[in-house]
Amino acid sequence: MTAVMIGIDPHKGSHTAVAITAAEQPLAELRVRASAAQAGQLVDWAQAWPERTWAVEGARGLGRLLAQQLVAAGERVLDVQPKLAARVDGRAFYDKKIAEGKTHKEALRALKQRISNAIFARLRADARKAAATAREKGPGGQPGNDTDSSAAGSHPEHRLFGPATPEPATTLRPATPARRKVPAKATSRKTRRSP
Repeated sequence: MTAVMIGIDPHKGSHTAVAITAAEQPLAELRVRASAAQAGQLVDWAQAWPERTWAVEGARGLGRLLAQQLVAAGERVLDVQPKLAARVDGRAFYDKKIAEGKTHKEALRALKQRISNAIFARLRADARKAAATAREKGPGGQPGNDTDSSAAGSHPEHRLFGPATPEPATTLRPATPARRKVPAKATSRKTRRSP
């Protein structure tokens, strides 16, 4: 049996699941009511495909509970970020390509390319933003000094402050005056008298 991907579009009231093959051919579709039994219903429905992976849109957001229930049931679950899905209106683009006379595979290939372009554009925008932020900040991400390296160009003649200590000291403790020896008191020894 071939591997099957099951995509889930979660909503507050219901979840829609679509199973597709590795060749991206739709196999089946199921809508379940959002409830405590939702994961059980989906797993029972997917028993026909033993090699399956679940792709839950927003598995860290609206689809979190469903994703956790599927993982607890021993299923393999992937997170599909909702922002990425929202940037590319896949169904409308696919329908447009079909209307232009493209075949199913050509339309899917064009949709994949469009999604890939959206991801690449987002990565480039993030990289430009990170580079601009790095230029505003100095070494180590701190604002201020824009030199390449503060330590590389340091030289004793270009110090901003004087030496840390005026001269090397042999000890950290100040010298203590010598103590005067006090003579020991004479003690009287009692001796035993002999009888």
